[in-house]
Amino acid sequence: MNLGNKERKDQRVGVHIPVRITDPRTGEVRNYQALNLSAGGLMLRGRQPLFVGTSLEASFRPTSNDPLLDVQGTVRWVIPSDNGTDGPMFVAGLRFENLTGLRAKLFQRIVLELTMDLTQTLRDLPAFSRLNQLDLMALASVAHHRNLPAGAVLARQGDEAKSLFIVEKGLVKLCGPGTLDGFSSVEIAGVGQIFGEVSALVGLPHDLEITALEPSSLIALPKDGLNWLRQRHPESALRLMDTFFRATGMKLRRITRKLLKAGKDQAQTAGKEKGRNPG
Repeated sequence: MNLGNKERKDQRVGVHIPVRITDPRTGEVRNYQALNLSAGGLMLRGRQPLFVGTSLEASFRPTSNDPLLDVQGTVRWVIPSDNGTDGPMFVAGLRFENLTGLRAKLFQRIVLELTMDLTQTLRDLPAFSRLNQLDLMALASVAHHRNLPAGAVLARQGDEAKSLFIVEKGLVKLCGPGTLDGFSSVEIAGVGQIFGEVSALVGLPHDLEITALEPSSLIALPKDGLNWLRQRHPESALRLMDTFFRATGMKLRRITRKLLKAGKDQAQTAGKEKGRNPG
């Protein structure tokens, strides 16, 4: 992946990391979530709005293996996000200031390594075989890894759908209301399968409980990241939406076949019972 200076600075990679924001004028500290990172700035999401033109200090770790980094930045834009369960949310762009020399190269290296890793992971998944290199890099700019231990509940019925997910490794169970312990299995999602796309794209709460059957690695695509992708890379976003529609269609086909088979088996069982008890 050969990138020029401008491309290295503008290249973004999706992250899911906490960021502590400090206003040097007042000393006020606020906590935000970073949605993506570039060598030139951060995309932040939080409950408290930031103001365009404000100079702030940001502290964060790009990965768990990196040291805590402190940088200065200026808020370049702010837009309202979908409301969270605790009220309105906001997304803001923070542009790093005076980032030169070794520190600038450090950020470029971190972003490039994260981008290459995530792009390669996406390329290896059959669901994204129709996407080209630029599409994959655009997707990598807003997606991030998410690891779950066995038994972890990713979402419960009624939870806000903040992201859709792709299984990178492991197995995830999606359950709906039923008679066995209050739930019945709807589907088991394995490597390469997409889930949560309907709730996330339509803006509805989760209607299923999602649990990791074994230690699992997922790729998460936040709704805010997808909205950003539609604005900045509309052609890639369109091809990505086609991928999600195909995945949803295949899922509906599998569920329909499963229901038809269950109905057929039930009818056969009822017929046998009737044959044993003709009266």
